[in-house]
Amino acid sequence: MQITSKTETTMILLAMIASLALGVYFIESYHVQRQKQLDTITQYQAEQKAAEVASLLTLEVKKKSYSAYTLSNIIASEPLISQEHLTFIISGLIQHDKHLLGVAIAPQDTVNFVYPKVVFESGYTQDILQDISTLSDHIEEMKNNLDLLATAAVYQSDEYPDYYVVRSPIYSGTVGNRTYLGHVTLLVDLEQMLQDSHFNDRQFLVAAVNEAKPSQRVGNLKAIDSAMIKTDINASNVDWQVFIAPDPNSNLPRWPLFNSVRLVGYVLLAMVFCGFAIILRLYFKARQRSMQDELTSLPNRRYFVYTLKNLVRNAKYTRTQFAVINLDLDGFKRINDEYGHSSGDLLLKQVARVLRGAVRATDVVARVGGDEFLIIASRIAQESEVTKLVEGIQHKVESENYLVRGAMVKTQVSIGFSMYKDKQTTFDNLLSSADINMYKNKALKRKLKGLRQEEKDAVNALENHD
Repeated sequence: MQITSKTETTMILLAMIASLALGVYFIESYHVQRQKQLDTITQYQAEQKAAEVASLLTLEVKKKSYSAYTLSNIIASEPLISQEHLTFIISGLIQHDKHLLGVAIAPQDTVNFVYPKVVFESGYTQDILQDISTLSDHIEEMKNNLDLLATAAVYQSDEYPDYYVVRSPIYSGTVGNRTYLGHVTLLVDLEQMLQDSHFNDRQFLVAAVNEAKPSQRVGNLKAIDSAMIKTDINASNVDWQVFIAPDPNSNLPRWPLFNSVRLVGYVLLAMVFCGFAIILRLYFKARQRSMQDELTSLPNRRYFVYTLKNLVRNAKYTRTQFAVINLDLDGFKRINDEYGHSSGDLLLKQVARVLRGAVRATDVVARVGGDEFLIIASRIAQESEVTKLVEGIQHKVESENYLVRGAMVKTQVSIGFSMYKDKQTTFDNLLSSADINMYKNKALKRKLKGLRQEEKDAVNALENHD
């Protein structure tokens, strides 16, 4: 039973699509706005991270430079200092600076003291001690420049990049008249120093590059290619550039954070549409029940009137023909009186089932009240088709056996019909004509009652001729 027209269905679908598109538009617009806010926050956090790393790294490098400079001053001021005294000083230095792995002292650039010895027993530490090229570049500059006296040559070992080397020259004399006596070398655990400078981060990749010697790179080198923030630092006569980039493998919940608007928005949109669909379904169910006969489950008068009016309105433009058939059970009151209303209801249910099987799939059968049924026979080309359909319906209904109070009974029907032929035919004309013709058929049956068969045939021929 179709309770909505194509136009109504189309309008509902268009409204739903428009609402969905509007909801998606607002969600995506707010998502873009939220993305911009998060990008701004991320940019700010990256700037904070760059400042944090720069300050910590500068502090750590300067600490090592000052440690080397202080140690070189002690040696310059006490040329005959004992190895036991040096061991005591250096052990205390290493104890207070967890990044220091060892210290070597080289008078006239020849190493004669190392602590602890175990660190300098391997071949690579010997290579580091022998390579003083970086220090040599700065000796003369440091010798005559008062601003550079409290600094050191700081670099990453090219051959052993896990180590950071801090070298400070040992001078005697005053500024402008200083004599180079040798140097002090501090071997630093680069990985530990970077970790304490917060190079390792859950959200960002961090790297630093020596601008004077770009081959010296520390941290996660992927940050260099995808950096969103770059900042310059100067630590102990070495210029560094720090790179900050988002970590694509961050273990922070990035997807929910950056897609929270979509996550919440589309869930709410889905809930709204589910609620709308449920309400729409309940509405159509209630509407269907309001247009359905409760007893027989056939369409009721309201649905029949709604459908017939649409057919009449459309037929004015399509020029299609159809018929309205009015059917009434004969003697139904007697069944109600003799067997009770429950038996009458049972008979109506059985007749409704037979009628559904007697008409075509495109026809509409409705119970409009009591024992009266109305049928819309669509797509009728000639009146003879309606006559044939009526005869078939009458034959099926009257030949069927119906169960009433445990007994099988038969029933008879009176039928009348009217045709929609042109736009002059109105809704009221169709119903009244079918009703009148049905009562004519009922009156004819009363007139024929008690006559012999040949007499009945003669009366029927006269009625048909009229």
